[in-house]
Amino acid sequence: MMKAIFFSFLASLARTCAVFAQKGDPAEQQRVRTVSIPISIFTKAELRQGQAEEFIQADRLIVKEDRDEQTILSIRSVVDAPLALAILIQDDLSSSFNLQLNDLRKFIRSLPRGSRVMVAYLRGGHLQIRQQFTTDLDAGAKSLRIVASSSTVAPRNPFDSVVDALNRFDALPA
Repeated sequence: MMKAIFFSFLASLARTCAVFAQKGDPAEQQRVRTVSIPISIFTKAELRQGQAEEFIQADRLIVKEDRDEQTILSIRSVVDAPLALAILIQDDLSSSFNLQLNDLRKFIRSLPRGSRVMVAYLRGGHLQIRQQFTTDLDAGAKSLRIVASSSTVAPRNPFDSVVDALNRFDALPA
């Protein structure tokens, strides 16, 4: 009888150890991911003058998050850092907006090298994309067209289309 209790205890102990020794679900295991966090560092003089200078070397900078030192992958100039820009134009604007298209084209072409631009029109309740996100700034500038200037193409709620455009930023690499 004592032997049976001992083996029963030993078997339950072995099962318990086997359960805890198994690796967890792969979805629960921690994954390593890369996150880009833009940080701007200015001196007081630069803030007063409104001008940024390059004065920091990557090897002289330490970044910590929750007391853990992070690896710096790159440092970019504040002045010429590329950006991702979605230009959304409501298609029922007055026709006088069309007079500003050349200025808007110049602005797009003057963006820093490496910038990504998307051009879309808010039309009739949906987003009409004329140019997907591209680094070809000239193609982005050429995709601009005159607005319809008619209330029949007015979006029922322009904010719905803006949300659609914002969701496109999620697919962009950092």
